[in-house]
Amino acid sequence: LLMTQPDIPIESVQKIEAPVLVIAGDKDIIRTRHSLEIFENLPKAHLAILPGQTHWAPATDPEGFNALVEKFFDTEYTRPSPSWYSLATTRPHRDEMRSLIDP
Repeated sequence: LLMTQPDIPIESVQKIEAPVLVIAGDKDIIRTRHSLEIFENLPKAHLAILPGQTHWAPATDPEGFNALVEKFFDTEYTRPSPSWYSLATTRPHRDEMRSLIDP
């Protein structure tokens, strides 16, 4: 299943208008670069890469996971300022970040 699903075209992801919290562990079966790609293509997204966690973070750290989700739901959505975001997502910064998180 993981080899073929989910199969969602990036164009469809870009059309999602609701705020989305993309969560992954840094030891997740889902590659960090894929989580980052999803985040970069959602117009209203937050990204959380949980240190030391796998895809089972809700079970292995329920308090930390639930606190993160609760904060997301309780806080009005904001995107990082354009100056910070453009610095973090432009080349060479984006490529440098990707090489650090997903060698």
